[in-house]
Amino acid sequence: MPDDSRALTRPAPVCRLVQWQPTATPSSLIGWAAVSFPGGWRVASIAVFRASGGGLSVGVPSIPLLDQSGAPLRDQNGKKCYQPIIAFESAEARARWNAAICAALAATGIGGAP
Repeated sequence: MPDDSRALTRPAPVCRLVQWQPTATPSSLIGWAAVSFPGGWRVASIAVFRASGGGLSVGVPSIPLLDQSGAPLRDQNGKKCYQPIIAFESAEARARWNAAICAALAATGIGGAP
């Protein structure tokens, strides 16, 4: 009889969800996540969006840009401008980030169709 145990094993998660704060108002932004990684570091303020196809899309932590008086900078449409705190060196790295955070959310039952 063949050994089917490999079919049942899953790779270890890249990160784990440590905090979830759903948004109160209906929009594509559905909440904010914080995740921890095996190296002992944690990333907070990760925006999680509902994608048009029903799945999830993950942003990167960012901070609002401020003018000299401390007021938020706004673009030509009046929306606040933000500066990402982390960046990715490739599209593949960005895709791995998205997949890791989505997997951490799914492991706790957050995700799927609306």
